Amino acid sequence: MKRGIILFTTLILALLLSSCFLSPPDYVGTWRRVQNIPDYGVARYTLYLEEDSLEMIAELDQGSGFEDLMGQRGDLSVDGSTMTVTFTALGYTNETELVWIEEGDAEWEEALAEMNLEPVLTATYKVEGDTLTITADGDIQVYTKI
Repeated sequence: MKRGIILFTTLILALLLSSCFLSPPDYVGTWRRVQNIPDYGVARYTLYLEEDSLEMIAELDQGSGFEDLMGQRGDLSVDGSTMTVTFTALGYTNETELVWIEEGDAEWEEALAEMNLEPVLTATYKVEGDTLTITADGDIQVYTKI
């Protein structure tokens, strides 16, 4: 009996320790891309990816520093090189801060339409070193890990 308890405890400890050393998927992290938008300024997109969630904050600099412009949050699932995002919140600036509209709010459908989004987005991705390339609907976005 004592030997069984020791073996069981050793097995549980080994499983716990091995899970502590597993590497997260290659897409997990903070990523950024910067884009010059003629007549508007410089846009900076910061993408926070966890194993099962996404948050993206877009900022705009029109010469006086970056200010929040909009945001997106969602649940993330990954199968091979395919990412599927189910949006759960959309943010817009009210000139001083991002205001979040969550799925189920009265303004949800209008916010999706204003951002030209469907509730679910499917894209392919590829990570090479510190570069993340996401392709959705023919649009290619290249991010650098920060």
